[in-house]
Amino acid sequence: MPEYYLTRLEQQLLKHHANDIAQQLGSDASLIDLGAGNCKKAGKLLSSLKAAHYVPIDISGPFLQQAAADIQQQFPDTQVSPLEHDLSQPLSLPEFLPQERRVYFYAGSSIGNLSPSKAVLFLRQLRQHQPQCTLLLGVDLIKDEQILLNAYNDSLGVTAAFNRNALQHLNRRYQTNFDIDNWRHLAIYNQDKHRIEMHLSSLVDQTIQWPKKHSRRFRAGETIHTENSYKYSLNNLKHLLAEANFEISATWSDPQNWFALVCAQG
Repeated sequence: MPEYYLTRLEQQLLKHHANDIAQQLGSDASLIDLGAGNCKKAGKLLSSLKAAHYVPIDISGPFLQQAAADIQQQFPDTQVSPLEHDLSQPLSLPEFLPQERRVYFYAGSSIGNLSPSKAVLFLRQLRQHQPQCTLLLGVDLIKDEQILLNAYNDSLGVTAAFNRNALQHLNRRYQTNFDIDNWRHLAIYNQDKHRIEMHLSSLVDQTIQWPKKHSRRFRAGETIHTENSYKYSLNNLKHLLAEANFEISATWSDPQNWFALVCAQG
């Protein structure tokens, strides 16, 4: 969407600074892609990085297998080993992966979906597998509030559909009775916590049936808080990474300082 600048800026940074990033990460590395999706962002790195191993990790197994097969065709000299995994659970990497020169790639400002305290715990867990590693992190920076609100309230309604799809998922998996037409997408900016909050607001008084014959009454205007997206200054990010025993070694950002790629050593 035109308003959702994050993906567009991150892709531009990966493209324009690929050689500098590769120099920071070092040759013959193992690139571990946390939440790889279609692997296209990593693809922009692999051409310059010349990684020995690429481990794309995602929760959607069949989609991941196809994306990994495509990337293996593009980079036949890199060993591609997809790993189906839920990142909310402890990470166990393949035993054949060398302990040295591991690079964790956490793109898309996904770190912002975690509270700062949980982000620190997540990053600390990455370091449990080896004494040293490198982190390449995509992070959305603090900026004008209206730019943020536009990004999460896009005119095409894509983010709203994404948010309300959570209710459809509950209906499919737990046989709840949400009518998505009775819920409105709501994205607000919490200035004190520097985060976008996504909510679903009930348009009517309604009762929702939960599993095991439980029910929950919602009043009109009552909201379900579905997701957070924290925004950082580079200084705040520096302190967060330090708590996880990482130190920033390089930063790349767009001219407006809306988004940044950060390399950190642990």
